[in-house]
Amino acid sequence: MVENSGQITVYSDYVCPFCYLGRRSLEEYQETRDRDLEIDWQPFDLRSQKRGPDGKIDHSVDDRKDEAYFDQVRQNVARLKEEYDADEMLDLDDLLETVIGPPRPLVSGAEFQLLFRERIR
Repeated sequence: MVENSGQITVYSDYVCPFCYLGRRSLEEYQETRDRDLEIDWQPFDLRSQKRGPDGKIDHSVDDRKDEAYFDQVRQNVARLKEEYDADEMLDLDDLLETVIGPPRPLVSGAEFQLLFRERIR
């Protein structure tokens, strides 16, 4: 394996279960490297297209995600939790309330970044 750089920038959504698995995979990779790998974690809001200027999620925006989509996500999360031995990974239905608490009327960009940085520590 060629190791060209000791630094990488990662854009990740702090509540995405698949981003979490990517983080675990990256941590495992870090352990195999001969040199340290500095990671610059940057927040990326996967729902930004649904967020209004006030920071609220507009649930009327069609993101083409119906119940069949979420059923598939639930199945994939369960399968990947088992495959990657990631029992600590949250189930989709528990994710938002556990990570960021009960729904709030406004999450500003600065607040999102703070929540993201707290989550990746």
